[in-house]
Amino acid sequence: MILTTGAILTGCPLFDDRCGDESRSVTALAGFPGPANATGFAQVQLVEHRTEEPRQTLWWVVEDSAFTGQITGAQLVLATDPTRVLVDLPVIPGPGQVLLHGELQPYVGPTPFHDLYQDVLTNQVDLVLETTAAGYTRLLLPLRLFESPDWSRPHCS
Repeated sequence: MILTTGAILTGCPLFDDRCGDESRSVTALAGFPGPANATGFAQVQLVEHRTEEPRQTLWWVVEDSAFTGQITGAQLVLATDPTRVLVDLPVIPGPGQVLLHGELQPYVGPTPFHDLYQDVLTNQVDLVLETTAAGYTRLLLPLRLFESPDWSRPHCS
């Protein structure tokens, strides 16, 4: 077996394509309407790894200063039917302007991961926030695709 100098120096044989998990992800963002010209945002990301034991993760963060301490519920819903809940998101407040954040790893939810992934990829998911803020008891935030790198495997560096 012959290795190149670069492969020896990095510790990664060039013939070995197992230098990292094969993964894909989809990220969607939403602007945050609200009082006082709020400039918040919401981000949802699903990540899937192909390994011997596949891993699937749903991650989210919502930032806005106008609704601090006023979020009582959060759900991902089907955009064409906002009464259809795809996933309930635990309301875990964060520091500063982070209204809520969290992850489900491994992903568990009423909607199969692959279906939710496809729905986010095709702009079929909205985020609903329930609040105690006057005039904003239910916010519907349309999530829109930001990026979706397809299956890839990071190379050794």
